Amino acid sequence: MRSIASLVERVSLSRTTILLLGETGSGKELVADMIHARSSRRAGPLIKVNCAGLSTAFGDVELFGSEEESSGGGIRIRKGLLEQADGGTLFLDEVGEMPRKAQAWLQRFLQRRELRRVGGAACIQLDLRVIAATRHDLRALVQRGAFREDLWFRLAVCPIALPPLRERREDIIPLAEALIARKSRELGIPTVPALSSKMRSGLMTYDWPGNVTELENCIERSLLLTQGVKFSFLLENGADMACTAEEESPSGANNGQEGFAPLDDIIAAYIKNVLEHTGWRVSGPKGAARILGLNPNTLHSKMRKLNISLPKAKNRSFLS
Repeated sequence: MRSIASLVERVSLSRTTILLLGETGSGKELVADMIHARSSRRAGPLIKVNCAGLSTAFGDVELFGSEEESSGGGIRIRKGLLEQADGGTLFLDEVGEMPRKAQAWLQRFLQRRELRRVGGAACIQLDLRVIAATRHDLRALVQRGAFREDLWFRLAVCPIALPPLRERREDIIPLAEALIARKSRELGIPTVPALSSKMRSGLMTYDWPGNVTELENCIERSLLLTQGVKFSFLLENGADMACTAEEESPSGANNGQEGFAPLDDIIAAYIKNVLEHTGWRVSGPKGAARILGLNPNTLHSKMRKLNISLPKAKNRSFLS
């Protein structure tokens, strides 16, 4: 990561197009923020685009804008995201999922550094830096015909590969300690939990498929759910990472000793609070599963395991 930080310093002052490669959660957006903050365009806008969310039919309009006649006979101008980023930086996240039509327009812009709005005639010169990011193998997408080869060459001027967290395990403990301190401040937790040697071992041996994002979510979840009990790391499915404090009994459970409630009781109480907040609705946009970040089937299973049942006064259709 030090070599990546050094490379960021070198490329920041140029206008060179940057391609960030890495798994989900590996920090691509953070690196884009760093490049913009260190560039000569830092006073300008930083426009972030999720290319996977661009419309297949109107992705080119979203990026490049449009001109059309209004009912009064004038021209109605809509500035696209590239034009909005003039003087700054445009960050194209998940560029491998950009619609093919928009790919052609982007390739032409990177070649000429000018754009023509959809429906317009005039070419507009822009001064901006483009940073693209992807979790996909763009070479493989090119071979399958899913990504334009000419655009691949335009984007890959300066590729920066971000290694997954499992390949830089020396970063895990410093990251965890920094995140625990920050999240404790944000959550108003007065005493920042310390990492025991068993916790450190558990953090180092887990593979972190979601990378830094998963580590951050795990820490925030654990701080929320283990307040008032011994600090313990919890995965997304609620499972303990075996990172509990060294003072535990050999079985790994404290069994409510020393004034601490069993972890299952804490989790059950938290789930009940969320269910009561949602009116005991499990699925759907306003359901408990969405709030807890769980699949509805997973939440049903956890409810059965923890003996959480719907109050008799409630209609069971809320659980569907």
